[in-house]
Amino acid sequence: MALMAIVPRWLQRFHIPNIISILIIGILIGPNLFNLIEKFNHLFGRGYPTEQLYVVIDVMGLIGLVFLMSLNGMEANLKLIRSEKKRWFG
Repeated sequence: MALMAIVPRWLQRFHIPNIISILIIGILIGPNLFNLIEKFNHLFGRGYPTEQLYVVIDVMGLIGLVFLMSLNGMEANLKLIRSEKKRWFG
């Protein structure tokens, strides 16, 4: 949680959007790169199996994906899409 509060503010200096910085954080701490979740679970873990943590993380990732896609749908400019459709398809 601390990474989600600190890293997006730091990356704004380089003009990187908040959503992209949160995705970068997820890639860095998840099983795809450094696997910090498993390392911190072994270091500070309270006996939770890492596989169960990854199931929770996968579900949270899917919820985040649905949220991101719904935000994208709300920001779509339908007039622009219609004008481009007319231009491409006659």
